[in-house]
Amino acid sequence: MGRYLVIVAMLLGTVAGDAQVTVNVLNRVVRIRTTSGLCSGFTIDLLGRQYLVTAKHCIPTAAPGEVRLEWWHYDRWNGIQGRPIFASSADVDIVAFGLSKAITVQYQFEATLDGVMAGQQVYFAGYPFGLASRGGVPGPAGFGELPFLKSGILSALDSRNPGAVVLYVDGQNNPGFSGGPIVFRDSRTGPFRGNRSAPLYCWRSERAG
Repeated sequence: MGRYLVIVAMLLGTVAGDAQVTVNVLNRVVRIRTTSGLCSGFTIDLLGRQYLVTAKHCIPTAAPGEVRLEWWHYDRWNGIQGRPIFASSADVDIVAFGLSKAITVQYQFEATLDGVMAGQQVYFAGYPFGLASRGGVPGPAGFGELPFLKSGILSALDSRNPGAVVLYVDGQNNPGFSGGPIVFRDSRTGPFRGNRSAPLYCWRSERAG
């Protein structure tokens, strides 16, 4: 079971009503590299500035000042250097970098947890083992690639520590997805329904005696 902090999901957009992950998410996810290895990241826009967000464990442990990392663009690694922005709680595995200019599309991407509920399907995007979808994919200009997509169930939320609320996602992860976004569809867009031809059954196990 994957373990994700709620502060991560607060930086995520929502999936469109058809539950397919849309370009406002896909074209913001980037492949990054640091001295700690390969990871994923994504961008958000706030007050006219774009930020690159990734997992804190993806950057060098000793990072008192500016940190240099690289992102894959135009079929080569490009350098980014900036001062990391950490969450107030040391338990939050998140870091952000303020960018001097936008490096991805700036389509609407809402940063919210509003409408997410335990038990619903969520999606996560990234570059496992540094791999990507390439060739004939509708990626942003210059990228030529799109991230892998996986999904899971939001199994539980633990908010005992308000500064580091934890989301438990039941889904199979791979190395390299670290730092990528988790996105979800607003659970209030429709009720949970069944019908008489496909009822919900409760089964009990019996042993022949």
